[in-house]
Amino acid sequence: MEGKEGVANRKPLSCCLVHLATRDVNKHQFIEIDKKVASFLTLIQSIMEPEDVSEYSKEAYWSARYAKEPVFDWFNSVYPACLEEIVREINEAAPDFTGAPVSRTEVHVLHLGTGNSNLPFDLHDRFVASPSVRLRQTAMDYSPVVIANMKEKWLQRCERGGGEERGTGILGEADFIDWQVGDIRFLRRDLHPHPSEQKKAPAIATAASDAAPPAVAIADAAAAVASPPRPLRYDVIVDKGTMDALQADKTNDQLDEDIEAMMAEVASLLRPSHAAPQEGEVVLGGGGRFLQVTWETPYFRYHYTKRPEYGWGAVSHKALSDMYYFFTYRKA
Repeated sequence: MEGKEGVANRKPLSCCLVHLATRDVNKHQFIEIDKKVASFLTLIQSIMEPEDVSEYSKEAYWSARYAKEPVFDWFNSVYPACLEEIVREINEAAPDFTGAPVSRTEVHVLHLGTGNSNLPFDLHDRFVASPSVRLRQTAMDYSPVVIANMKEKWLQRCERGGGEERGTGILGEADFIDWQVGDIRFLRRDLHPHPSEQKKAPAIATAASDAAPPAVAIADAAAAVASPPRPLRYDVIVDKGTMDALQADKTNDQLDEDIEAMMAEVASLLRPSHAAPQEGEVVLGGGGRFLQVTWETPYFRYHYTKRPEYGWGAVSHKALSDMYYFFTYRKA
C-alpha cells in the first residue's frame, strides 16, 4: 500500500525536517535531532498505521483510528486539485436545460467512505452562496464512530453560524448534510431501508431533567424540521480512496465480488440521462457522474470499473500528480 498518501508523505516529511536541522547545527546535534525525528515518525506510524495493510479494509481498524484522529485526508498533496475537479463536475451536472426559470438547481451528491475528510464541508462552502446550485449531500461511511464525530462537527459548525442559516443555531434545509452509516456494497439497502427497519427520530428534550446536550438537541431539531427526503437517484457519487481501502486485503477471496457489488450499487443509484423527472425535479443535462480519486493506475482500475453492465456513456481520467488519478464515469 505504498501508494497511500499517509505512507508516501513520511519520507518527504523526514527529509524536510532533517534538512532544516542541518542548517545551523553541528554533526553531533544533527544526529540527535535526526534520532528524535525518526522516533517521532515511528511513534505516529505506530499509532495510526496498521502493521498489516489488510487492516485498511476493516471497519474495526477505522473506528479505532477515528476515535483518536479528528481529521485526515489521504490525498493531501493533491487535495486542492481534487476539490477543483469535483466542483467542476458538480457545476457541469447542474445546468438547467429545460429553459424554465429556476433560481437554484438541486444537485444531490453521495460520498462513499467519507471518513474524517473535510471534503463535504469544503463543498458546502463552495456552493452555499451559489446563485445556480443548491447542494444536497449524503456522507456515508461504515464506521459509526466517524459518522457520529463528523455529524457532531457539522452541527457545531452550524451552531456557530457557519451555515447558510447564519447565526440561527438551527440547520436550514439548504445547510443539510445527511450523515449515514452504511456499507458501499449495500447502498440501496442502507440509504433506503424498509420502513420496518427505520428508526424513529429521537424526541427533542423538553424538560431540564432530560435535556440533551446542545449538539444533540440541534441534531433532533434538524431531523424533525430540516431533513429533506433522500433522493432515489444521485447526480454525483464520490469515491475518494474507498475502493483503494477495499482492495487492501489481498487475502480476501471475495474481493472481486465486493467490488462488483459496490459498482453495481453505484450504477443503480446514479441518475441516467434519460430518466424522467420526479415530481418537482428539474431535468439536468446528461447522466449522473461517478468520480474516483485513487492511486491505482487506469490499466488496473478500469479492469473493475469499465464494464458494459454499468451503463457508462463516457469514461475518462486525468493525472493529478505522478501518483494520483481522477476518474470520471458518466451514465448514458
